[in-house]
Amino acid sequence: MISSRPVLRNILLGLATLLLVLLVLVFTVASPWSRGDKYLSRSMALEMGLGIMHYHENAAISAALVADGKILWTLELGYSDPAAKTPVTQETMFGIGSVSKVITAAAVMKLVDQGLVRLDEPLTAYLRDFHMQSPEYKDITVRMLLNHSSGLPGFNCRGSVTDRPWTEYQNSTYQAIKQSRLKHQPGYMHVYCNDGFTLLERVVQAATGKPFTNYVEEEIFIPLGMTRSCYSTNFPCHGSFARAFHKGRKLPLEVVNTYAAAGVYTTTQDMARFISMITDRGDADGTGIISRESLEAMEQNQITDTFRVVDSNFLTFGLGWDNTFHPGPGSKGKKALTKNGGTFKYSAELWVLPEEKLGLAVFAVNAPCAVLEDLAEKTIMAALVDKGVLNSMPEPAGQPLSPPAVPSQELLNLIAGYYAGCSRLFRVSVLPGKNIKIDIREQGRWYSVFQKLRYHKNGTFISEGDPYQYFSFQEADGRTYLVSHSLRDYYTMEIPIAQRLKETEPLPSAWISRLNKNWLIANGIANSYAFYFDTYPKLNFEVLNDLPGYLFAWEPWDYMTFMTGPDEDIEYMAIQIPMSESRNLSDLEVVRIGDEDWMRCSGYLFRPLETIHSLEFGTSMKITVKEKNLTSWVRLERSQEQASIVLNAPNNVRWKIYDYDFTMIAIGFGSVSVSPGETRQHYYVALYAEPGQTMDLSWR
Repeated sequence: MISSRPVLRNILLGLATLLLVLLVLVFTVASPWSRGDKYLSRSMALEMGLGIMHYHENAAISAALVADGKILWTLELGYSDPAAKTPVTQETMFGIGSVSKVITAAAVMKLVDQGLVRLDEPLTAYLRDFHMQSPEYKDITVRMLLNHSSGLPGFNCRGSVTDRPWTEYQNSTYQAIKQSRLKHQPGYMHVYCNDGFTLLERVVQAATGKPFTNYVEEEIFIPLGMTRSCYSTNFPCHGSFARAFHKGRKLPLEVVNTYAAAGVYTTTQDMARFISMITDRGDADGTGIISRESLEAMEQNQITDTFRVVDSNFLTFGLGWDNTFHPGPGSKGKKALTKNGGTFKYSAELWVLPEEKLGLAVFAVNAPCAVLEDLAEKTIMAALVDKGVLNSMPEPAGQPLSPPAVPSQELLNLIAGYYAGCSRLFRVSVLPGKNIKIDIREQGRWYSVFQKLRYHKNGTFISEGDPYQYFSFQEADGRTYLVSHSLRDYYTMEIPIAQRLKETEPLPSAWISRLNKNWLIANGIANSYAFYFDTYPKLNFEVLNDLPGYLFAWEPWDYMTFMTGPDEDIEYMAIQIPMSESRNLSDLEVVRIGDEDWMRCSGYLFRPLETIHSLEFGTSMKITVKEKNLTSWVRLERSQEQASIVLNAPNNVRWKIYDYDFTMIAIGFGSVSVSPGETRQHYYVALYAEPGQTMDLSWR
């Protein structure tokens, strides 16, 4: 939320007309609906889509605009498989990530229509064995899972995306939630939460006696004729997907095991049928799916009378929807429902204007979510021009005018200090002249990101170098929040990004003794999709002198903040930020594994580096995996000459090799011989295998 306004929009305006014509011929595929060049909305989508294609290697895009229940136009850009030069068509399937939540909400509302589920019934009425470490878990309702107000701590990302189905994910998440505390009272505020939707899978199964995926396919996909829509439990033909790439290498298909939260694969043509069901108020082509009342319930703003910090139309959650009155079309008085989604490599946007009977689905692979959101917003605004609702594209809103002022010393004293978000740590400092600066901590160092922010009469601090991003500080419920204001084309996006850290009890001595240890992920899933990326396996701890009661656990780009609590074996979640910036929280807990103290956080186990196997130069070892889902680590001691790592292993065994500071230097499957290069340093090998598999590892 602190990135500058995208430069892409300015670049797009300079694309040559000849390039547009040539790329249209290459990338578009004729269809009964695609002769829509007369529409400003399609021209807008095409122009911006071509810009995305130009700047993102192997990107592919599919879009469809629905008007009055019918597809007005489609747009297909790029190749579903660049190696085979297979163009994207309306039949090409994309992962839609969290857009799946709207489909899940519709499935739950169908059960509400049938009287099988009640929105305000406690979750325990359906899941009799459900419990948590916080007694308030009994107050969680089905509605709270759908509108992100349950208070569940975060997202169990372990095993959420793999390269083959991992059927244990739902139960693994269920057990992890049972071991967790709530981060806030149920219903107190709304914070985006994937795990709530994973619990809905169990609610649907309890109410119907069917697996969640089967129920959605039978009651949503089949009645709507969404024949090219599925979950990754049942992939259709291999070549029908837009393929993902990373650093020029083709990746396997993403198997998204968070079915209800992010697991749908579909086409824009199929999603157009779903959009038509919404704009036709539940009745698509005469097929009743859910009632008008249920659709309207999904579209109601759920945040009324809950803790909010800023009065903003952004992230006004519905049931499944991120926005029930998106501030883009909302700036022109038009109600817009929106939901976006993203996985490792897929991104998706769903926009529906029910009162105008307009809807847009845009899917992409190998392209960032942010640029797709910009494309979708501009396209839907252009669709309002096509429909005659707007006379022309609106002018950019511009920055609110407010003259500079001198802040009071009382205000400066209040806002100076440290602020934590779910994955970032900020420092706000007062400069001479009563300006402020904002630093971010990364890899144990402070980096200045906004060096001179000047106070203005409207209460904001604005940077002379980046006028599109500015900040304010808000007091709410006894807490101080750092609020980001990002200037968009038609509105200003306001969102609290961090909470000021107050003084608290000093860190217990037991935790001080753990700070000098190194901790490695010990339960990586053997077929995790993260395997294909340069992941960092080590958890680092840090304490700042100015904040003696806080413990910070960091990876290279993320900072997690914990504070002292009543149990000396637990460091507790430290922040409460509505909307999205406390979405993935967790306590940090010491657990006993055998005769060793390990750490548990966000579903992951971390073991002390000192407890892993060590292999001296010139020796070898046999490794037999005994426990499921535990990573086998080996430290290779320093060599005095050029050396090789030789592994003999079954073909499905995965391995990664790291240097002394855990920079990944090699990755692969099965047997291998690797010469890592430098002598006089040690290396680490991580092996991911199934129980019973045996490997021989030599360092010579």
